[in-house]
Amino acid sequence: MILEEQLSFLWFSQNEIKVYISLLRSSWNYVSQLSKDTKIERVSLYYTLELLKEKWLIQFVIKNKIKFFLPEKPEKIVNVYKEKLNIAENILPWLKMLENTSLNKPSFKYFEWMDWVKEVLKEIFEYQDIKSYANLYNAMNHSKDLIDSYFKKISKNKINFNIILPYNQVVIDYLTSINNESQNKTINYVFINQNEFPFEYDVFITDKIVWMISIMNWEIIAIRIESRAYANSQRAIFNLAWLGATNFVV
Repeated sequence: MILEEQLSFLWFSQNEIKVYISLLRSSWNYVSQLSKDTKIERVSLYYTLELLKEKWLIQFVIKNKIKFFLPEKPEKIVNVYKEKLNIAENILPWLKMLENTSLNKPSFKYFEWMDWVKEVLKEIFEYQDIKSYANLYNAMNHSKDLIDSYFKKISKNKINFNIILPYNQVVIDYLTSINNESQNKTINYVFINQNEFPFEYDVFITDKIVWMISIMNWEIIAIRIESRAYANSQRAIFNLAWLGATNFVV
């Protein structure tokens, strides 16, 4: 079952998976027997065989006027996707040149559910300089393991991470322990009065992108705004808040 699920992530249909696995087990087969083995009716089976042939995962030979289908070796799957990866990497610069070239307009994207939020967080922590307003306590309550993994990445990759947070002793102890464990002191933080400045969304600012993320039981969303002008404005506001935060009594 796990094998079938993994193959589905490679954009194989359920019928393609059944047929290819059946051929691997038998080494070869003809349509009538393959239909019995996979429980796929013949019309659909012919269509599936054609798809697998287009993906270079099966071939056929004709013997005594009967067409026998044979599977390619499983390594073929890896080779095919390596070729596709090379093609994708080669065309990426050209696609980037086409992105928002007409008006250079801001890009806005909205994501729901934890799987998408995790993908957003992966993108954020690819940057080397991040500024953030965040209610880390809320995120820790919901996904402590996830938060741990990203703070380890910040330390390991020497990401310059400046964060303003509502005062909370649990969070203070957590960040202190991280800085004590790490040789790379790249996590800088200041605390503000949580009653006067209650953060609910977490905001992350990089060179030209601003993310707003909520990781709470009743709301798990992410908003991504790509605009250099907007990011510059948010960075200026952050820098002003950072300077002022040292004067707040928490």
